[in-house]
Amino acid sequence: NNLKVCQSPRSYNSQIGVALSLWNLTKDDNLGIIEAGISNKGEMQTLERIIKPQIGIFTNIGDAHQIYFNSIEEKIEEKLILFKDSKTIIYCMDNIHVHNIIQNKLNGSNKEILTWGKNENAVLRILKVEKQKSNSIIHYIYSGEESLFTIPFTDKASIENAINAFAACLTLNIDIDTLKKRTNCLQSLEMRLEIKEGINQNLIINDSYSSDLMSLSLALDFLNQQKDYSQKTAILSDITQSYTFKEELYKEINSLLIDRKINALVGIGEDFLKYKSLLSIDNRVFSTTQDFLKEFSLKDFNNQIILIKGARSFEFERISRLFEKKTHQTVLEINLSSLAHNVNYFKKKLKENVKLMAMVKAHSYGSGSYEIAKSLSKQHTDYLAVAFADEGVELRHNDIKLPIMVMSAQSKDLNKLL
Repeated sequence: NNLKVCQSPRSYNSQIGVALSLWNLTKDDNLGIIEAGISNKGEMQTLERIIKPQIGIFTNIGDAHQIYFNSIEEKIEEKLILFKDSKTIIYCMDNIHVHNIIQNKLNGSNKEILTWGKNENAVLRILKVEKQKSNSIIHYIYSGEESLFTIPFTDKASIENAINAFAACLTLNIDIDTLKKRTNCLQSLEMRLEIKEGINQNLIINDSYSSDLMSLSLALDFLNQQKDYSQKTAILSDITQSYTFKEELYKEINSLLIDRKINALVGIGEDFLKYKSLLSIDNRVFSTTQDFLKEFSLKDFNNQIILIKGARSFEFERISRLFEKKTHQTVLEINLSSLAHNVNYFKKKLKENVKLMAMVKAHSYGSGSYEIAKSLSKQHTDYLAVAFADEGVELRHNDIKLPIMVMSAQSKDLNKLL
């Protein structure tokens, strides 16, 4: 079950992005995971010709680029072109639009259909998703047997992606017990959405790429995973990719922000000005990005988590740059997948009863104490070690539960240790 996998980097799902993704495939790879997206009619036919997927996963359908399609059904049919020669199609049965069109299109075909969802007729039936502090337990029935698996995510998008991946592994005949053991070791993938340390102790979530209701909902879910900030602000542009009537759209935006407990909104665009009266959330509204920049003051933003999300045409990267604490280009990139590979390599060299202790002192030698410790926990490391008690206390406060050895413990540290 140790497949050599090549995957699309970030969100390389456009006409050019798909081609670049396919270039990464080598003769040693035995599984390619390629993301494909469209923004207009006629685009999927080109992508289908160059990808030719054997397994097709229909992930979701939202408002993005909807203005270029006559209906949601037309967009679904366009996306299905990608799977015209696929042997297997996987999709969530709970989306009634997707389900009905796939059933009508593929009724009588020889394709294998693996459905999942809460619907009792789903092949992989999801009984419930039990969200905990930092993970989710997914209870399901498959082939008449009830079971569960755990993933280290709690946001809606990651849960759906994990179930899609689980279903794909089932079609690949990966041993289900092995699969359930590995799901809790999943790592987050690098996406367009960026987290940056901001000035005035702010944390910035920059998603200045797309502007539709579904991606806004997902971005807000991601924001709410960051637990250290009580004040939450959203800086949003007009929603430009929606077929919903504008008045209903901005009522829904307001409800979404309130539901996600956002404290304040900065709305930018003519539509925000027009429908300002529909916003019950604390808000400031500007006609253009330039108008906001003229009145911008860092004094208004302190110790907050700030979501910056807007359509490309609004040039929100100009706003993001104002908040960033560090603007130089020196970056230390830690590949957690490589770390996991290295840990498992050395574990295989150990005798069966030999325990493994990993040293994570001095912020894991500058690599990030919590992040490295969390990754090591997922690889079933037996112990962690730090130099001083304060380092161990910090890891405990960040929900690291592995036994921690303090190498330079002193009597004055006993209260901290207890």
